[in-house]
Amino acid sequence: FQLQTQGQQQQEEKQKFQILINILKGNMLSLFQARPESECMIESPHGFNYVEFSCIYPILEYTYLPFEKEYDNFIGNKIWNFIFEPGNIVYPLLAVTLYGISLPIGTKFMK
Repeated sequence: FQLQTQGQQQQEEKQKFQILINILKGNMLSLFQARPESECMIESPHGFNYVEFSCIYPILEYTYLPFEKEYDNFIGNKIWNFIFEPGNIVYPLLAVTLYGISLPIGTKFMK
């Protein structure tokens, strides 16, 4: 049984604190370091290759919802197929027509 002096205890606490700081710095640096674009390259169902921005900077991954990551592989693909399906020209034309009609009506309503 050995009694430690107050100076030794403070020294040990400083060492433990420094180790903790180094661990946190390592984790924080890894969150802010950019990954190579080759790791974050995603191919959409339509053959387009793009780099997922939230993948490049790991800290940003926590600000994105799951459906926002790889948007084309989930919601975007369904919207693309709905609008640009062969022979499905009615929906884009209908949307543009309704938008064009709603502009003057909305302007009059707001006055």
